Amino acid sequence: CLDVQALFDGYWGGLGVRVSGPIPFHSPGYDHAVAPSTYDLAAARELFAQAGWYDRDGDGWVDRDGRRMTLDYAAIVGSELSQRVGA
Repeated sequence: CLDVQALFDGYWGGLGVRVSGPIPFHSPGYDHAVAPSTYDLAAARELFAQAGWYDRDGDGWVDRDGRRMTLDYAAIVGSELSQRVGA
């Protein structure tokens, strides 16, 4: 749900390196055989639809069982990066 490449380009001037987990990229423990996830909104919509989450009434909100989907975003207070990601 996050376009990481756009964040790298806009915030770090294209200098970020995408990773596939919490291990630093240049660490001997990083598994380079595991590719980072891709930003693919069409695939995300399909996966949500398979799980029963889709816009049933055309109002622009994904819903299931009469409830709109909501996502919580935990941010670091005062962090410019957290504010940009949240926006």
